[in-house]
Amino acid sequence: MKTVEREYKGFNRVNGAPISLIIKQNRTNRKMGGAFVFILEIVILSLEKASKGVKFFDFQKSKVCDDSCAHLETCYVSAISLVSDLKQREKAPILLPPNFIIRVSKFGDFSILNDELRSLVLDLIKLSSDRLTYSNVWRGDDEPHFLYSPLFLASVSSRDDLITATNRGYNVYASYSSGAKDLKELGLKFKSCTTIGDGLDMMYGSNPCSLCEHKCNGLQNIWSMNKELVLKIRESKDLLRLKK
Repeated sequence: MKTVEREYKGFNRVNGAPISLIIKQNRTNRKMGGAFVFILEIVILSLEKASKGVKFFDFQKSKVCDDSCAHLETCYVSAISLVSDLKQREKAPILLPPNFIIRVSKFGDFSILNDELRSLVLDLIKLSSDRLTYSNVWRGDDEPHFLYSPLFLASVSSRDDLITATNRGYNVYASYSSGAKDLKELGLKFKSCTTIGDGLDMMYGSNPCSLCEHKCNGLQNIWSMNKELVLKIRESKDLLRLKK
């Protein structure tokens, strides 16, 4: 069995700034379902110091997330969880079991990693028995898309994104409100994510990500509701409960 360190340091290939790639086991996230299956998560954080008055979470988003991410303003990840992830760096290395799911990534985007860190992540993907992998790496004009397209869903935020990503050979993870409509109009088959938002409730009695049959592994298109739509559904459900 392979052992991995909790932290690997490298640099942001876009601007050369130092970054930390943190590897952790997810045991408690209700949406992911790490209580059922061993889930290995990748967390990418900047090692730069934020300017005075800049919030830690906002600073990290500006440094390691793609500017085109549909969730920049409504991210499900919390500052508290990232601080907890930073503490993981001091723990003992992780002994990987024969079967595990890898999530790339909980926070930060694969596209900013330097070559050494990319190779590390790709090796872990190859070792995994299943994967939840999505990235904005498809946006790069000089990227080896033939290598990444079978492994990553392209994170898309608009119809134009969807068209460009599919033209580059990727299946997509469309998490914007009209994503399902656009996929249908373009004649693209897709599966709908049935886990609402942060996993506080599930649609149609679905399983968590670790047990879901709609795999976000790069091999099929996925449409997922954005946070605004999730909140509207939750509000409607609450009103229905009150009427009973």
